[in-house]
Amino acid sequence: MKWIEDTAERAKNLAAQSDAADFSEIGPSLVEWLAVLLDELKMLKEGFEWNRISMEIWLDSGRLIGYPALGSYEVSQWPVSVELTIPFLAIEYNQAASEDEENQSVSSLEYRLWMALRQAFRDGEIKRRMNDLKKSKVFTIWRQRGGDLSTASQFMV
Repeated sequence: MKWIEDTAERAKNLAAQSDAADFSEIGPSLVEWLAVLLDELKMLKEGFEWNRISMEIWLDSGRLIGYPALGSYEVSQWPVSVELTIPFLAIEYNQAASEDEENQSVSSLEYRLWMALRQAFRDGEIKRRMNDLKKSKVFTIWRQRGGDLSTASQFMV
């Protein structure tokens, strides 16, 4: 994937688009997203305190966003974020949302993405990068639906 860097006043955002057509093809994109995120976290300047990796999924736009946080930060306080757009997720979400009054299909789609991400964390290279980062930093991993802090929960890998 091609990563595009956008540096705002105080924050760096890296973004790419996955070419995965469905969940059977999503693994490599998630592994690459995690690798970029972990590398960016390792390079954070001294002085920015963080104790969690936050991951947000925005199914309506097919985006997965990762960033460091100390508790819950406002967007403007993140020194770096890594965003992966997965177009097929937005398509599936919009189809499911229009057909499913009880949101069971949407919940299933969200669950499938979290499970695919959990599998990406099991990749050998990602495990190595995680262990390397843990040598210098104590942190947990959190997930949430979009910007809705009420859906935040610890993500066990």
